[in-house]
Amino acid sequence: MGLIKRWNGKAWVDYNDIRRFNGSNWNDKAVVRRWNGSSWQVISEERRVSTWDANWTKSYNQDNSMQPGYKEGDPGRLYQGRYGNPDSYWYGNPWGRQRSMIGFPPDAYNTLYGARIEKIELYLHNYWAWYWAGAVACIGLHNSANMPGSFNHVRYGVTEIRYNSRNEGKWITFDSSVAAMFSSGQAKGFTLLKESDDPLFYGYWYGTEAGANRPKIRVTYYK
Repeated sequence: MGLIKRWNGKAWVDYNDIRRFNGSNWNDKAVVRRWNGSSWQVISEERRVSTWDANWTKSYNQDNSMQPGYKEGDPGRLYQGRYGNPDSYWYGNPWGRQRSMIGFPPDAYNTLYGARIEKIELYLHNYWAWYWAGAVACIGLHNSANMPGSFNHVRYGVTEIRYNSRNEGKWITFDSSVAAMFSSGQAKGFTLLKESDDPLFYGYWYGTEAGANRPKIRVTYYK
C-alpha cells in the first residue's frame, strides 16, 4: 500500500505519481520522504513484486531469419548455438549459430517504464543440452514489443549462466544496468545468442508452450 493517498470521489486510493516542476514542465517525478523517527522513509512510491509469463518466444537462424515451426518441434522452443559433434562439426545444417528471443505482454514493460527497479530476475528452463553436464546460456536484451520477422537485439551477452544438467530450471538475477534499460524503455525482453561454435553453448530451452516451465520475469520495483 502506498503511504500517499488521494480521494477519487468515492474512496482513498494510492497516489504515487508525484511530480515536480523542473523550470519548464512537470515531467520529473518527485521523491517524497518523511522522517520515521530514525531514518528518512520514501512515501511517494510503493515497493512491489510482480511476475509476468512470456507471451511469445521464437528461434532464429544464423542469418537472423525465423525458424519454421517443424524445426522448432514444440512451438516457441528456444535454440542457442550450432548443432554439431565437438570433434568434427557438422556444417551441413542450414541453421548455423542459432539464436532466440523472449517477449512479454505490454503490461510488463509499460509497468516497468519509469520504475525504480531493485531486482529483475528471469526464469529459464533448459530442455536439452549437447552435453549431459549441461550448457551455458548467453543472455542479451531486445526492445521488440512483438515477435519480429528477424532476430534483433540491443545488447549482446549481458550475462552467461551455466546449467549443470539437462532439464534444469534457473532463476537468473541481472545487474543494475539491465534494470536501468527496462526502466528507461530501452529493453522489453531477452535473447539467447552466443557467437561461438563450441557445443558447450548448444541447447534449447522451454518456450511459451511449456506451462510452468515457460520463461517468466519477476521484478522487485518501486513505483
